[in-house]
Amino acid sequence: MKYSLLCLALFLISASHAQSQAIGSCNSANVLSAKLLTDICWDCLFPIKIAGASITGREQREDIPAGAVSSPGCACRQKADLPRVGYTLGFWQPVRLVELVRTPGCMLSLNGTKTSIGRKQQLGTRGSQELGQGISFYHYHLYSFPLLQILGLFNRDLCFSNEFSSIDILYASEIDPSWNYPEIAQLVFPETQLFSNRASVATCSADTLANLGQRTSNGLFWCAGTWGTLYPLSGFEVSVGSGARITSLLATRALASSHRRGFEPQTMGKESLCRLQPSFKFVPEQYRFSMLYPMPQNSKHPIGKSPFLWGEASGAEDAVYVIWRWRDCCSSLFLK
Repeated sequence: MKYSLLCLALFLISASHAQSQAIGSCNSANVLSAKLLTDICWDCLFPIKIAGASITGREQREDIPAGAVSSPGCACRQKADLPRVGYTLGFWQPVRLVELVRTPGCMLSLNGTKTSIGRKQQLGTRGSQELGQGISFYHYHLYSFPLLQILGLFNRDLCFSNEFSSIDILYASEIDPSWNYPEIAQLVFPETQLFSNRASVATCSADTLANLGQRTSNGLFWCAGTWGTLYPLSGFEVSVGSGARITSLLATRALASSHRRGFEPQTMGKESLCRLQPSFKFVPEQYRFSMLYPMPQNSKHPIGKSPFLWGEASGAEDAVYVIWRWRDCCSSLFLK
């Protein structure tokens, strides 16, 4: 009996040690490799609208945002020259990478580079004795990812103004108190009190039904469909469902908080044809996600769509997502 208890104790100690090592480790998503080309969903560029007409099939046309420009022609004012006349061009483009990690300072997208930002006390989890078995916490890192511009697939001057030209780190949650403390998030984003009450949460059921299809509701921007509620904009979430649901929701919160800080532009609609302006309002319909790690996804999905419909990843609990953004721009008839 004593021998059995001793074996059990040794097993529990070793299991606990292995778990702590797994949570504290930093894997590599191998983004900066051939996977940059092979694991990207190139079909996700479609549908494309040229002069108001879609050049893809009916199923892909359903993936065009309702707020996209439908007019064929456009004109943009210039400071000294005559107005630039052209045709409208609308398409999906990969613009951001967002990674969700439990180890502070772990850069999955930089081939597993471990940085000194964050502390050991900031370790994330899918449930622990400190947070409770039903609570998850992840850090996030937001990267610029202008893949089309890097490869030179579209005219840089006309459709990529005010955009980044290389892969770079834009934000890290380890240095953001509002991500680590929900109480601070309520102060930084005062609308939290309005959208985190029971009445607002109850309205998210309509957004959940809408996400059974391919549409996203801009009117209920505080909802994330089947993934959960957007507020508070912090790294804590109830550990219900799969890791794909939790990391997708936290990735959406990261994107929404970037909008609220004025770091993201509005790229959809007539106002965005000629130039991009910072947008403090989060427009879910403007975005699509596709998983890059741990399991590359061969399609993109709207915010809030159930992971059961686009694939459940197994194995690693950390994740990397490609953020696709709809871009309406005015392409000149006379290229310089």
